[in-house]
Amino acid sequence: MNATARLIIAGALLALAAPAFSASPQAHSDCDAADPDRNIAGCTRIIDDLSEGAHMRSIALVGRALAYEAKGDVDRAIADFDAAIRLDADDAEAHRQRARLFLEKHDLDRAAADLDATIRLDPGRAFDHYVRGVIRYDRYTYASPWIEQSDLDGAIADLSEAIRLAPRDTRPYRARALAWRTDGRRDRFIADMVEAARLNPSDTTLVASVEQLAPSAHIVAGDPVSDEYPLELGAKFHWDRH
Repeated sequence: MNATARLIIAGALLALAAPAFSASPQAHSDCDAADPDRNIAGCTRIIDDLSEGAHMRSIALVGRALAYEAKGDVDRAIADFDAAIRLDADDAEAHRQRARLFLEKHDLDRAAADLDATIRLDPGRAFDHYVRGVIRYDRYTYASPWIEQSDLDGAIADLSEAIRLAPRDTRPYRARALAWRTDGRRDRFIADMVEAARLNPSDTTLVASVEQLAPSAHIVAGDPVSDEYPLELGAKFHWDRH
């Protein structure tokens, strides 16, 4: 289980812990441990204890799913995320983490459906909008047997929201630039590429491309770029076709 995921589980377990646990305190400790085998054992004891309540058992299912993933058993991880969502359909983190696994399996439709739920429940994460926007653009340009303008419009809307939430990250600018170009909006395509280059002037390939597109553009470094939203959702998934 990665460090970010363990913090999520730990915080949830701590917030919900009663003065006397239904499952043993050791089970809760193991469910939050750094060892996937301990995670699985401890979380399973919580999951099997019906007195723990649906929400706590859902949290434990997410913890066990992440442990199964750490051990390379993605199918069992997805099955646990399925069970967690059945117990608590409003768990944004379960939807987000299952979306990440669907992305890694290149199951874009199911990933998009989970991101729809994630964004409905927790709309403030820019990276969720970014990834859903890229899925929609991918579906518009490659995946659909027919062209749906709504996919391109939705991609632009999602990428615009990602930019609003994380204005110093270059990725949504570059992705939205592609969407603008596909939509025939060359002026907006160039504007987003210029902004991406301004935010990341050390990318000499990008800067050279922008200088060819807009010779009058003067690329001046902006504020240092920082990761304004977490990377774990898409860290292992690469849009190689773009």
